[in-house]
Amino acid sequence: MTVVRLIGLNFGQWDDIKDTIGPGNRVQLVHDKAWDKPEGNAYKAIYGGCAIGYIPLVPTLRKFYKEAHSDAERNRHAEWGRATVKVREWLDSKVKYHHEESWVIPVHTILFHDENGYNTKDKGEPRQISLAFEEVE
Repeated sequence: MTVVRLIGLNFGQWDDIKDTIGPGNRVQLVHDKAWDKPEGNAYKAIYGGCAIGYIPLVPTLRKFYKEAHSDAERNRHAEWGRATVKVREWLDSKVKYHHEESWVIPVHTILFHDENGYNTKDKGEPRQISLAFEEVE
């Protein structure tokens, strides 16, 4: 299993789904052709009819890595990047060779932030949703 964090949660419709989404819930992941870039396909996660984020592009993660303020932060971004590369290769092959455009993927973790820092206890503002790609090693 490979776990990948989504980006763009802050642009999603969190208030519409916050009471029903949690680890283990299934989201629909779709190839969003309208947002494809030369750097890669756009893969959007949807839950309850609401967009909750995208699988990040590798150049975006490289930018995050370069802007990191500590070795620990760089290590987190590097790990995120390695997982994202594996998942993108898997998704791209599904699109190219199997003509698939949609998948059902479970939520792995929802990370929140409050005055005490980050937590998974639904306290504070949602910051990150991670999906578990069970078929990707």
